[in-house]
Amino acid sequence: MTIANSSFKTENGISINEAENVNLINTDISIEKGNLINIYNAKNITFDNLNYKSSENIIGVITGKLSNNIIFKNSENITKNQFELKKSVKNNVLKIKK
Repeated sequence: MTIANSSFKTENGISINEAENVNLINTDISIEKGNLINIYNAKNITFDNLNYKSSENIIGVITGKLSNNIIFKNSENITKNQFELKKSVKNNVLKIKK
């Protein structure tokens, strides 16, 4: 599934659960509270040119031992330190490409 050139304004962010091959391209996400992105048992998820508004230091949580190949590219100001990887998640699941 691909979502392109879209804007989302949410109260609690977005969740990607039990999904595969999801691409968000040129996407703006604005949240009021909580995590920007919650990912559970998802793989091959790509955020390309993600722009976001969040006051949180941790913008995402990745859980589930099946989570794999979560990619952020061309997304300014996003670092691995902004994500919480739960114990069941492999260390190399998250990739940041500039």
